[in-house]
Amino acid sequence: MPDRQLTAVILALIGVFGCGSLEAPKEVLIQGANIAYREDIAHVLEAKCVSCHSGDTPAGNYDISTWSGLLGPGSDNVVRNLIPGDATSLLLVVASKTDDTVHSGLLTEEGLARLRSWIVDANALFSRSGYHVRGWLNPTDRTAETFHGGYLRRRSWQTTECQTCHGADLEGGPSKVACSSCHSGGPFNSCTTCHGSEKSPGPPADLAWRLDPKSAGVGAHQAHIKQTLFAAIDCSTCHKVPSKVEDAGHLFDDETTKATDFKAELTFDGRSNQGGVTAAYNSETASCTTYCHGASLSGATAPTWTAPGSVTCGKGCHPVPHAAPKSYGGSDCSFCHKSTERCTPGDDGCLSAGVRFAKNTDHGDGKLSLGDSTGSCFACHGTEQTKGAPAPSLSGATETTDRGVGAHAAHLTNSNISNAIPCESCHKVPTQILEAGHLDSDLPAEITFSDFARGATRGMNTNPAYDVQTLACTNTYCHSLDGGKRSEWVWNKSETVGCDSCHSLPPTKVSTGGSHPSSGDCTLCHSAAYVNGQIDPSKHINGKVDLK
Repeated sequence: MPDRQLTAVILALIGVFGCGSLEAPKEVLIQGANIAYREDIAHVLEAKCVSCHSGDTPAGNYDISTWSGLLGPGSDNVVRNLIPGDATSLLLVVASKTDDTVHSGLLTEEGLARLRSWIVDANALFSRSGYHVRGWLNPTDRTAETFHGGYLRRRSWQTTECQTCHGADLEGGPSKVACSSCHSGGPFNSCTTCHGSEKSPGPPADLAWRLDPKSAGVGAHQAHIKQTLFAAIDCSTCHKVPSKVEDAGHLFDDETTKATDFKAELTFDGRSNQGGVTAAYNSETASCTTYCHGASLSGATAPTWTAPGSVTCGKGCHPVPHAAPKSYGGSDCSFCHKSTERCTPGDDGCLSAGVRFAKNTDHGDGKLSLGDSTGSCFACHGTEQTKGAPAPSLSGATETTDRGVGAHAAHLTNSNISNAIPCESCHKVPTQILEAGHLDSDLPAEITFSDFARGATRGMNTNPAYDVQTLACTNTYCHSLDGGKRSEWVWNKSETVGCDSCHSLPPTKVSTGGSHPSSGDCTLCHSAAYVNGQIDPSKHINGKVDLK
């Protein structure tokens, strides 16, 4: 009897009298089809190829240190470099090149022939089996009955039949073959047994062994769970993550009937529902509406889950420059967000908008991370000592000639003639970042003179004004009273201030309009404003008339 016929008879007898009720092989192995990765190919690739194609950053983004890695994609992240049964598989094409200085000669002619036979004839067989149908260990189609995962999937992952040969714990049994020899920790103790890869449980591959992000099972999983423009998003943000394989709602939609449509139910939580958004997914358009993109931000759009590249800086989440709050820095995110810096697109870590995140965790975290992210006034301007008053200004300027800096320090510093002037004397001071009048209009800041600046606390109204072009103040109570030598004060120009700069010495009028006594000895009437003959700074330019 020919060897091939004898093999068929033996295998058939194993199917009748052997372990369990699984079907015996339906076809006799053809020449070369019994070459397997684990027994015949792995050690060759380990010696010749794995030194470059492995690790966190494998060459060509193609990790061939494992069998599943071999069946994965390379740099395009879509097309498998090894397609079982396909003689045009990129792995085989590259390994066969004679004009490639990197790969040429790595494998001998015999090695290349064996690699070709393994891919084409043996359909990239993982390991030889003397019992199961050909393809039992090859997930060319994870849903196929001829693949052990597809077989179990169709039977609601019940392993009763498997236990006959592999033991009740699937750790060997009569067959002496443990499931854990391939599935680290056992087939039901790792997310990557069914989806994702050895590096990540997030697809690709999906449950049907698909790689293409245009398929719903793959989609934008990797874009969400990798730290890129933002901190990695936890899987539980979008759907339930079971602690055990058998957790209710994981394998079955209906625990009683064991029915399932093999689609994950989206249960948006935490980060996705921030900003007053109720997260939702539209299965027809494959688009999400969440805090992250599609609803909460002005000018936001809802990117498509199955459209690679639909989210970039300025596209998919919010425009660049941002539509609201007012974008003071244009496309320069670092103007308001100090955790970023300007850079040249294409440089390491530089995004298309020309910005690099120093702290990706400050982006897309559900918080408005303005300035240095402390949430205080000086997160954007000024310092802790100045309680937010420039310098530096919003643009980072420190010179008093810059309009954003100007005379802030002069007004907010105690001197020998007055205490610091409150910030609200000249403009509104917000109690919250997004309070109306704070970030919702163009620079410069709106000047809104207070009762103090108008002299109302002294029964006056000096009708103060500020010219945004010349940066000049006029008619303020503080330094434009009757008889003063200076009629206007330029905000970003150093001024020498004397007693007669703001009012005549002695003044000619009192606040009620009458004549002021002509004596030059202020202490005669205002002794309450003096200490040991010197002006008490807290009683001068304080909005009151302090008499005896």
